[in-house]
Amino acid sequence: MARYIFKRILLVIPVVLAVILLVFGLLYITPGSNMNRMAVYTGDAFDGVLEKIEPASGFFARYMRYCYNIFFKFEFGYGGRGSADIGAQMKLRWGWTLRLAGLSLLVSALIGIPAGVISAVTSGGWQDRVISAVATVFSSIPSYCMAVGLALLFALKLGWLPSYGVVEPKALVMPVVTVSAMGISQFIRVVRSAVSETLEKNYITALRAAGLKERLIIGVHALRNALVPIAASLGETATKILGGGFVAEKFFAVPGIGFYLIKAVDQVQPLIILACASSTAVLLVLINLATDMISLAADPQLRKRVASAPGRGGRSDGK
Repeated sequence: MARYIFKRILLVIPVVLAVILLVFGLLYITPGSNMNRMAVYTGDAFDGVLEKIEPASGFFARYMRYCYNIFFKFEFGYGGRGSADIGAQMKLRWGWTLRLAGLSLLVSALIGIPAGVISAVTSGGWQDRVISAVATVFSSIPSYCMAVGLALLFALKLGWLPSYGVVEPKALVMPVVTVSAMGISQFIRVVRSAVSETLEKNYITALRAAGLKERLIIGVHALRNALVPIAASLGETATKILGGGFVAEKFFAVPGIGFYLIKAVDQVQPLIILACASSTAVLLVLINLATDMISLAADPQLRKRVASAPGRGGRSDGK
């Protein structure tokens, strides 16, 4: 088991390097980009390695220098007006993005999971039909349409919430609602399907025949066994929330990484685009890794298969 986890963690490294290489290469060949004028040598010990490959390929020398700087020095270069330090901006911007994504994921879980359970328990009833309709609507409305509708209603018509900037805490309400809509829909669908399937199991019928209270059956036994598909869907839900957050940041002027990236595209700042795209790719890879680890912890059968698989620390004969 430990060997499998270690291999999964090691696999993150080449994936991240490949993603950065792809983004770096696309920006390098983009007309008008200044990526091919990046400094290769900076006067430290790593320059000795670069000197050997730079004559053959300035592209790979610059790519290696860039990876060395961001992973070992956390230096992303300078860009934008006034030669702003991109690394310092990344810390600030990712703080806002993770705050928005975290709040949205929390709201999605607090609303979507109970709603999914109610929908499964009342399958075919009016509660199930209403909740399913809401989930369908939330999954069908694009993030920018949701943002426009909320701004028109709560900012322009009612005047309850600010529509631009985050000068006060309540300014995050509309961005969080915008991003949470798709997360709520995702949780409702997954939880409803998982709980409905669990409630049809024979052991649930046996528990009911034994006189166990329905609330205890659903809240303890059914929901506990439904945690496996819920855990498996966390990565997809978090990815959707992160993508929707970029749209909400731009529309509501939340100074997160999405706002920073879109602004860099408008102003043709390749170093900022590279930093934002690379860090986002790293985060998505880590989210997928975390999802796999959570699924492994929640699913005993998956742990058993991993432990018994050849080359993963288990026996190859299946005994």
